[in-house]
Amino acid sequence: MLKQWMAGGVLALAALLPAVQPPTDFSISSARKIFEKTRQDALNFWTRPEVADPAGGYRLWFDADGNTCTPTPASPDAPDAGKPLLSELRVLWAHAVAIPCTADPAERARLRRQYEHGFAFLDRYRDPATGLFIKAVDENGNPSNRDITAITQAYVVYIMSEIAGEISDRRAFDLAQSTFEKLDQLAHDPEHGGYFEAIRPAANRDKSVGTNLHMALALARLMKVNPTGPAHDRLAELFGILTSEKLLHPASGNGYMLMTADWKPKRTQAAADMQVLYGHNAELVWYVLEAAEMLRIHPDELRPWLKRVSAPIIRHGIFPDGKAAIFGPFEGEPQPVEVPRWWTQLELMNMLLRMYEVTGEAEYYALFEKAARFSYAHLVNPANGVWYGGVNLKTGERFHQGGWAWKSGLHVIRAMRLMSASLDRLREGWKPVRRYKTAADLPRRAIQVSLGYPYNHNRSAASLVSEVKASGYDAIFLIIKEKELLPKGLVRTARAAGLQVWGSFFGPATFMPDSLFPPESENWRMEFTVKRPNRYFSYVHKPYQEWWKRYLATFYDRNQFDGFVFYESHYGTRFGKGEFFGDISPGFIEHFQRNTGHSKFPNFTDPAHPDYYKTNIALYRDYVEYRLKSINDFYREIWDGEGGLRRRHPEVIFGSWTIALAGDETQMAEMREAEAQDGARMVAGTLPDFHFLQSHWPDWIPEKQTPEYLTGYRPYMKAVRDAFPGLPLAVQGDFASTVPYRRTPGWERKFERTAKRVGFDFTAFYEFHVRHQVHFDPPRPVSGEVDAAGNGCVVFDQVISPESANTLEGRALTGNRKLTGVRTDGNLLLFNVGGPVSAAEAVTVPLAGITDDPSLRVPMPGIGTGRVNPVPPETRIRLQFKGN
Repeated sequence: MLKQWMAGGVLALAALLPAVQPPTDFSISSARKIFEKTRQDALNFWTRPEVADPAGGYRLWFDADGNTCTPTPASPDAPDAGKPLLSELRVLWAHAVAIPCTADPAERARLRRQYEHGFAFLDRYRDPATGLFIKAVDENGNPSNRDITAITQAYVVYIMSEIAGEISDRRAFDLAQSTFEKLDQLAHDPEHGGYFEAIRPAANRDKSVGTNLHMALALARLMKVNPTGPAHDRLAELFGILTSEKLLHPASGNGYMLMTADWKPKRTQAAADMQVLYGHNAELVWYVLEAAEMLRIHPDELRPWLKRVSAPIIRHGIFPDGKAAIFGPFEGEPQPVEVPRWWTQLELMNMLLRMYEVTGEAEYYALFEKAARFSYAHLVNPANGVWYGGVNLKTGERFHQGGWAWKSGLHVIRAMRLMSASLDRLREGWKPVRRYKTAADLPRRAIQVSLGYPYNHNRSAASLVSEVKASGYDAIFLIIKEKELLPKGLVRTARAAGLQVWGSFFGPATFMPDSLFPPESENWRMEFTVKRPNRYFSYVHKPYQEWWKRYLATFYDRNQFDGFVFYESHYGTRFGKGEFFGDISPGFIEHFQRNTGHSKFPNFTDPAHPDYYKTNIALYRDYVEYRLKSINDFYREIWDGEGGLRRRHPEVIFGSWTIALAGDETQMAEMREAEAQDGARMVAGTLPDFHFLQSHWPDWIPEKQTPEYLTGYRPYMKAVRDAFPGLPLAVQGDFASTVPYRRTPGWERKFERTAKRVGFDFTAFYEFHVRHQVHFDPPRPVSGEVDAAGNGCVVFDQVISPESANTLEGRALTGNRKLTGVRTDGNLLLFNVGGPVSAAEAVTVPLAGITDDPSLRVPMPGIGTGRVNPVPPETRIRLQFKGN
């Protein structure tokens, strides 16, 4: 439960406590523990009951000991004495962050009520003419500053995007998107790019670098929850502007604060020694790194720029004791700092840690430690762990914990979260940032192979690889459902043949036997409003995620796969006839309520219920958003969490996968709502090397279906490619292996041509065997070879019958030779031709009598496993000499 604060109690407690020595050890493991405690202390402070103002919104002013206070007119803080929107947004954000961290249901319910209290107050800032937000209201919620500025709107986009990602509040999602669209319409500069600061009044056409860098961060966060083409394009535009030399002083490298409309430097009205704001320069570094991640740009491409921007901060922005400078001139020494400020110190620390993470250069970490030691020695209240807004180093005067109302906890909480994440990634030592794979690293034509089918039993790696290669594939996607070991040397054999081998799994563990899982897995099961034929596990359970980490690690340690992908990570829901909904299991309900703060859950069966999903629409919309988030969180944890596979093996290819149902944007939206399938959102949340679209069963099952149905996937492709241009896209097709009208090789070739025409980079096919026509066509020899000792091998395009191969034993060949030691290995016919062979000798093997093996086929309706298909009697093959 969050700490409960009592007005005046903190100061009295501090008087009784012995002096607390500030921490001095900021090594990776120690710093992470310190920051986690600081984060929780700040959350406790900024979400306690007295933060809620009965008049509406939040109280923003607390003295140095945490007591509610009111700035006096004589106070230098008076300009911020009302309720600026930025401050209200920051406190609202703190509540959204605190909700999922709170285990106690009663306390979490209080936080959600307090969150709703603040969210409702946002309407007081809404300008009816533009739909945008004014800067400030007074203590009673009446407009006190009606100016509409780009920085205010940027913060709405930023905070609402963050909240949508934290607690799946669909209102925040919508508000972030609508504010971006209106801001873009009213403040974007179509000629020179970027955003003007003033919207109302609009006479000033200058551009604030601070506003534009905050807009870049806002768009990076918006891209995580609602990745779209317009958001990507504006983010890319700002990225280009922010990383250009024109924003930096040519001699010093310091960033400018103010620019003209055409991005020429302009002095602010402040004094000459207040033209550089070091905190913004530090933010510029890590904001750009956040933008680069969503633009799929590797930090190494930015390294010269990053070092150029950070160099003047290190040279002039850090004093020898670790104190951060606040203002400075374009060139030369900064102003002396008698009152260090919380946010500059925090942004400096975060920037230094990010620079170390990107470069691995020890200087950055040493400076980070120095800045952290200074901060904790001077700016943190030892009684409650909360940062002061500032402290006078000469007099010892501590400034409000409201931090001039601009602080409101956000910078502390955010910095602690970001730095903890960096330190977590650094726990196992510094490693280069992972690079995305490109289309050149990916296959072009893959086959999904399940080792669980009899067709693939009792065969060697050479057999499986040769059949796959004979069918023209360049990658094997192994569908792994059990503990069975792969054929020995499969990956090595495949690579030698020019094939990739991928591990592929079902995210909800569909079709995997219960025996693989611990007894507690009963609590992981999804539940639906009707009984479903298969067992699905829900993605929200931490023990289930940990199980996957161990399972994946075991497979990779034994077989160094080229790539990994998960199939069908979705939530089954069907609207209309035969409708059902899921997940509605107790475990999912608990996680939904914990991660959103809701005390309710949608009802799907009783139209009279107050929370029926068509009645309590707001609750249902949050449920839809949370399902999407839970799948992404599942992927990121098992890939990138502690012990995650991508974290351990960044060299491996990782693909994301969603199901598509042919249609227009309306159909795509229904897939998002019904099955939590949103390709662009998954790419944004998991940062894969490529994305797959799986053909939904209504697309591949119709008897008369043609590959043209792939044109109905264009909306899905567009959604992903608009937001992530250049991301390789693949499509999976199912060839209806067990129905009478199973697809033909000609249908497959047309599928591939259509996929290429539509714009996919590669294809994968789901077939229960490998070769499609195993029920109807005889085996076909594709190659044969013999070595100097006379040991021969014929490769067929499907598995052959061992009994039929036995009929070849002793068969006469030319030159007084005969076949001996005849045996099979899946699709391989192995034998000796009766002694040594020279390179000049031609050896031809008659193959009459060879048949396929119906007992290994998957039964089809109407024919069962089918007939025996013998090779034509005249079939023979000339063996190629391969030497010793």
